[in-house]
Amino acid sequence: MTKFFMEQVKTHQIYEWIKSFAQKDSVDFDFHGFCLEQSKVLFEKQDLKNCTCSELKHLNLRVLKGDRAGTSYTKDFSKKSLEDCYQRAVDSLNFSDKKERGFLSKNESYKDFSPFYDEGFKNLTIEDKIKKAEEITKGSLGIDKRIQPVYSSVKDFNTENFFGNSEGSQSFYKANYIMASCYSLAIQENSRSESDSESFARNYDNIDFKKVGQEAALKALNKLNAIVPETKRYPVIFKAGPAAGELLLFLANLMNGKAVFEGASCLKKDSLSNRLFSKEFSLYDDPFSLWGFGSSPFDGEGFASEKTTLVEKGVLENYLTDSFFSKALKIPHTRKAFWNEGGSLNISTTNLLMPEGKTSFEYLVKEFPKVIIIDSLKGAGYNPTSGDFSKEAIGFLCEGGEKTPLHQFTVSGNIKDLFSNILKVGADNEIYAGRVKTPSFLVPDLMIAGK
Repeated sequence: MTKFFMEQVKTHQIYEWIKSFAQKDSVDFDFHGFCLEQSKVLFEKQDLKNCTCSELKHLNLRVLKGDRAGTSYTKDFSKKSLEDCYQRAVDSLNFSDKKERGFLSKNESYKDFSPFYDEGFKNLTIEDKIKKAEEITKGSLGIDKRIQPVYSSVKDFNTENFFGNSEGSQSFYKANYIMASCYSLAIQENSRSESDSESFARNYDNIDFKKVGQEAALKALNKLNAIVPETKRYPVIFKAGPAAGELLLFLANLMNGKAVFEGASCLKKDSLSNRLFSKEFSLYDDPFSLWGFGSSPFDGEGFASEKTTLVEKGVLENYLTDSFFSKALKIPHTRKAFWNEGGSLNISTTNLLMPEGKTSFEYLVKEFPKVIIIDSLKGAGYNPTSGDFSKEAIGFLCEGGEKTPLHQFTVSGNIKDLFSNILKVGADNEIYAGRVKTPSFLVPDLMIAGK
């Protein structure tokens, strides 16, 4: 793989080119870009399906004049392509009637991000990575003869990120991370079940690749001979990982300042500082977590990142905002601007963290004589303006010490009601999608639709 682009052309050169374009039109600007090296090893069943290495460059550019902003992007960092990108941004500025100008960052002090980059990361050869993926497959196969590993993969990402604006601000940092995953199938007579497992780290030494395969296999075996539960209301445990993580992401989307401003969220401006949720529930957005792949020293507008308290013991403390929507709503600027790949500025979480509780998972299960554990949610089914949801789920029924696998059912309710009714929070935790760290939590009464 070639050297990173930013080792050949410095951020300062890009800055000077864009600055020279902007000075001719007397406009302000900011830009946010990255260079990415990625490798992927994929096994299908027990055979090496593909092994790829790729590179990607992307730069988002915003020009500002008066009360308007225009945006564009490019995947080519040559002077000519940057000039074309700049001109497209100016054209969108001149022809748009959208008045969403934010503020330019200046005199920011950024956190040292050297711990997020492992210099030994590049020392592994592609052959080494193939062996890691093989370990996953062997780990899955070694559990039981009923297991058929469908996919095993190892992906790694090596990024360089940079920023600059017409106030003279410039910054640059490097980061890397690895994702190992396995998707396994269990077959026993007429019963089939599948499950997956993932592990994330910033160093290959911090992943137990064999264990990733074993966990996927065990999950699939535990779901064999699943039944459909009876339709009625149950106490429900959302297990740490995919189930709890999906709900937290939905809730965080409702805390997006843009959605609040545009009426696309069931949460309102005057919801802030009110106790909307259970005292057992707190939620933070943390851009400095080593475990999280959303970490960054600055947001999409170049403002120094900050850890944000979204919910503290049930009280809604803050929304996710950029410079424009914090001003529009007259609420704190929490520095969560984020560039979409299509070249538009939005607002997003970095890493979501729900703190652990004090109750072991085993005691959560014993809180009620009969309880449903949900370990994954599937499909669409959220209404942001009402907060209602109805999601297909997979899990288990626990009753009298027995654990029965369940499938083909849905769980429904209202997201505000769900988080206001959390009874207990587990002492466990799991990372979901590389950007959400959550424990399990118990809700005493939810509707389950089965047979």
